[in-house]
Amino acid sequence: MNDPIFASTRLITLLVMILISPVTFGCGKSHAVPNRVPTKEELALKAKKEIPGEITGKVWHIRWLNRAATGKRDLQTVALADAAHGAINDPANPTITLYDVFAKVFREGLQTGTIHAPVATANQRDKVLIATGGVKLTSITDPPDTVVTGDAMRWDTTKNLLIVTGNARAVVLKPGQKPDTTTGDKLIFDTKLKELRNE
Repeated sequence: MNDPIFASTRLITLLVMILISPVTFGCGKSHAVPNRVPTKEELALKAKKEIPGEITGKVWHIRWLNRAATGKRDLQTVALADAAHGAINDPANPTITLYDVFAKVFREGLQTGTIHAPVATANQRDKVLIATGGVKLTSITDPPDTVVTGDAMRWDTTKNLLIVTGNARAVVLKPGQKPDTTTGDKLIFDTKLKELRNE
């Protein structure tokens, strides 16, 4: 049968069926099951997709807070850091890297000293600050008027330990006395006990 009207009618009918078939036969998008709680793996995957792998920028100002030792919900400042530039990476365990850093350090809410370093890194999980490239720590209170320098420094804020390694040197300025100098491969400063020892 070569009737052109019949042929075009069949073609139009076929096109209409193709166009409406997803709606008619239920081939559309599937919907999530209501009230379903996502698994940890699904949440981590979603965070990884939504959070960029790295955030970079210039002129950073960071306020580092820890929960107070009293067990209350109060937060206390651990450090205030300013840097020329920096980056945040690793969404699973956010890690911050700062360059050309000047930081004020605190204990129990009071400033105890300052830190200068070319590079400093810290992450949310470990609560440890690592500074490298030649570090200078100036202590204001614990003990007062003390300058500690070295190639690298590791400050564990949960254990109150500050460890300086590589050409480590501490100079304690006591009023009316000559400076007391300590050198070694490793200097350990207990910020809670206010003790400085050489290892």
